[in-house]
Amino acid sequence: MIGLSFGAAYGIEFVKSQPLLSTTSRYGMKGSVVTLNPLFIRPYTAEHAFSRLMFKGLFTYDSGGMITGDLASSWEFIEEGKVLEVSLAEGLEWSDGTPITAQDVAFTYSIVQNDEYVGWADGFFNKVEIIASEDGSSVTFRLPSAYVPILDTLTLPVLPEHVFAEKNLIEVFDQRFLNDPVTSNEYRLTSYLQTPPTSDQQWQELTFKSSTENQEFQVRLYPTLEQISSAFTFGELDGFLLSDWWGVDAMLETISIGPKDVSLTGHYYSLIFNTEREISLEDRKALSSNLDRGQIPGLAASGPIPSNSPYWTEHAELRVGFDHAAQGTL
Repeated sequence: MIGLSFGAAYGIEFVKSQPLLSTTSRYGMKGSVVTLNPLFIRPYTAEHAFSRLMFKGLFTYDSGGMITGDLASSWEFIEEGKVLEVSLAEGLEWSDGTPITAQDVAFTYSIVQNDEYVGWADGFFNKVEIIASEDGSSVTFRLPSAYVPILDTLTLPVLPEHVFAEKNLIEVFDQRFLNDPVTSNEYRLTSYLQTPPTSDQQWQELTFKSSTENQEFQVRLYPTLEQISSAFTFGELDGFLLSDWWGVDAMLETISIGPKDVSLTGHYYSLIFNTEREISLEDRKALSSNLDRGQIPGLAASGPIPSNSPYWTEHAELRVGFDHAAQGTL
């Protein structure tokens, strides 16, 4: 099989009205937060979006959907793609001033490798050896086979090792990062409030403050779109955030909205070609040679399926590039 990784928009639609008479903007969003620990969040939810505001990974996606360094300053594949060497940027610090090092990276991903780990990143580092340099400036990943999309895997945010005393799975699981946590990205969570369970109006409110600008905003999470609509109508919100537009049309018809901005968080999809079943090896080569990867917008990586993948076959290492002369001959 051959796998292709390309950027796609997993994002949040931001709808705003006239600003309230307040120094801090407040936005409504449907959902709830149990944890902001990036290893245990529910993917593609409010938890996912907010944890990415707070924590960096080795890599991230730019606005064009292309992968770029986040904590990483440079990287190189060697030994025919089976080893990835990543150098961290200089001067990186956690929000409490502690240096960010390769030991933080190795610690975080070792939690994911724990046999008892059951978070959403389970399986990300199967059979991957992770080695932090002694000086903390770089980390090496030894893969079971060449796998270029490992760069996407390494967008998984890194945790601050020094805040954990025992440094074990249970302690990490119990850390929800909801009480003024130590973070690495631009925004810090400075306040977390929740209405009592007996309250008629249920919501959670998170306040984020930028570390680079004098900017602060609040997000109030509601269980239903109707509650967001009501709060917006009565001027309790400056605007609202939508992870998608499903079920929102009727809501938008009842309120007056202003301009719309879009804030995107990178994600990727894999296009995988079956190289084993019901098709000959020559036909598989023809399929690969007819695919002009350069014409796929936002293509981040292209490479074989790793040997530890359930999709791997003896033909997984097949590498046939685009052949313009052969295009259209299928």
